Amino acid sequence: MIPFLYRTRFYYQYSEDRLCTCPLIVHGLLHIPDDILFCGQSGLRSRRFPWANLNKIILHRAYLEQLGARYDLEDELSSPSKPKNSLSSGEYTYDEYPQAILRLPYKKNYMPDEDTRKKAAQYFADILGQRQKDILPLLPEVMPSFGKLRIVDGDSIRTASACGDGSVAERDMSFIRYEIQTRRVVAEPWQSKIFYGRLERVLVSVLGSLSTKKCLMAVITPCRNTQGKDAFLEMTTYRGMGSVIVVDLQCVVAVIGRVETRGSWKIVDRTGGLIHPEFAQSEGVDDDDVDLED
Repeated sequence: MIPFLYRTRFYYQYSEDRLCTCPLIVHGLLHIPDDILFCGQSGLRSRRFPWANLNKIILHRAYLEQLGARYDLEDELSSPSKPKNSLSSGEYTYDEYPQAILRLPYKKNYMPDEDTRKKAAQYFADILGQRQKDILPLLPEVMPSFGKLRIVDGDSIRTASACGDGSVAERDMSFIRYEIQTRRVVAEPWQSKIFYGRLERVLVSVLGSLSTKKCLMAVITPCRNTQGKDAFLEMTTYRGMGSVIVVDLQCVVAVIGRVETRGSWKIVDRTGGLIHPEFAQSEGVDDDDVDLED
């Protein structure tokens, strides 16, 4: 009704001589705000095929309206609104990681290769101040793996293990910004440093039979030579990828974009310095929980 009155008053102005100012394109444009409000952007599930996805949403809503009108099922078919950040089917959380919501695909019996296990052992060794060779036997052979995750009030991330084989064009959501604490020598204080890389998968592990607390580990292939730069503040490029590392999942900050030009990749980072991991003592593994001495 409002678009009709708007068109009549400002374009047609109740004069037959001004009918030429009301083509169908204007009529369609005036309906766009109401259509967006009705359909809702949040209902779109596909960024690759948004129009086909929108068509299906409208079609399915029409089906439900007809079923409700024919069989008096309006109350039964009305879906209650979900609380913000509520879990949907196929999503899981761990108490130690409230900001991370893990999603399918899920491999319960995933067995990482020996190199990944060594990198995970090195990660625990750095935290506990122990040697890698003492930690490695404590790690389980089987570490469940998740292929996707979303950060509460943040991005949805698809790991490289859940991406396609490249035969179909699709958005690559596996490249991320992550921040870890580093220091050159033991005497120096820890400092947060920015890195970029490809998230390969997320592993769930415990430190042997000595601790039942879950640790979520991000297996990442770093981008080479980003040198701690913040791509939001300055031009940051890289050529090639480094060796796989394993860090705590809380270090993962956001998804990034990339643009290839002249043999290198330029990083598109839209975090704006507003999102940072908190480097508090992890509740997943405490020194008191682990006793390496018999």
